[in-house]
Amino acid sequence: MYIGDDYVFLLPQYQMALAHSHSMLHIFLARQPIEVRCLDQQIIGHFIVLDSDCEHEVKMGANECLVYLIDPSSVLCEQIRQKYLHSARIVCPDMDEPIKQFLIDSLDCERKLDGSDLFKCMELKYTGDFQEKKDERIQQVIHGVKSGIFLNLEVKEIAGRVYLSESHLSHLFKAETGMNLKNYLLMNKLKVAFERLNAGMNITESAQAANFFDAAHLCNLVKKTTGLNISEIFPS
Repeated sequence: MYIGDDYVFLLPQYQMALAHSHSMLHIFLARQPIEVRCLDQQIIGHFIVLDSDCEHEVKMGANECLVYLIDPSSVLCEQIRQKYLHSARIVCPDMDEPIKQFLIDSLDCERKLDGSDLFKCMELKYTGDFQEKKDERIQQVIHGVKSGIFLNLEVKEIAGRVYLSESHLSHLFKAETGMNLKNYLLMNKLKVAFERLNAGMNITESAQAANFFDAAHLCNLVKKTTGLNISEIFPS
């Protein structure tokens, strides 16, 4: 697993994710077709893009796959939506030659990858340092959450930091990013826990680092938001 500022990139070792929903946009790339069920649709293909907050389940079998989870508040996500989704929630685009070659190289390469070359293959202008066009207060909230300054605060406390009412901030954040601020906070706390697990911490230590109640709380949230047991994401 590679955890960047705007995305998480992984080579999954699980064969199926049960029905679940979370706030990240998904990109699936697979050597053999996989099946994603979402919104009463069954999509089968090598290259699938799924918008955030869509309940879905995934069947991969023993297939070799790459999975990307994209931060919905990022310009990277906006570009992916504009290029592939338009008004749809899930699509199965043709996999052009650069993307196909990236998939082959990634699956066959033994060195550690961060997965960012995919965005070049998709002809996105991802550099890791976008100029945001959002409301300055929402930019401040996003920066505060990502930097950890606001991460463990309640929405009401964050609203006070940016001189807005709780309801106004919640409404503005939803309008600017397309997602609920509470869900955004949860997503970033899970990201902290995943970073710690990826670095070799145990579940209890990772839960504490991300300010969850305990290991059971973290495990339950992972199951609810990913459809997987935490041991399937981070096998020992």
